[in-house]
Amino acid sequence: MNQKVAAFTPSNMPGRYEEATLVSLVRLPCPASAREIRLDIEAHIESEVSISVLYAALDRLEKKGFLTSTIEGPTGTKGERPKRLFSLTRKGKDLLRHTEQMSQRIWHGVPAQAVHA
Repeated sequence: MNQKVAAFTPSNMPGRYEEATLVSLVRLPCPASAREIRLDIEAHIESEVSISVLYAALDRLEKKGFLTSTIEGPTGTKGERPKRLFSLTRKGKDLLRHTEQMSQRIWHGVPAQAVHA
């Protein structure tokens, strides 16, 4: 099945950081908080993630329709603030599927020893 997906153009394809954010939303039970997403990404890329950079990526992805966010009010615990929770949309899942397929096509035919030597 070698179909082109017209909805995904170079201008709306995710960068690696945005891709990691979307993949994190697949791994985590949704909706997920920015803190949960941040911890998941850090565990997989083995590097610290700036919360301001993460929120910028989340905002961009939401504007493009790849995820949605809702505000959950405080549970009554003293000092607790409302949380913004994120969920992947159908469009976001389609984008991840397309991105994965594209990566497989790009890497097809490259011998493992070429990059691991």
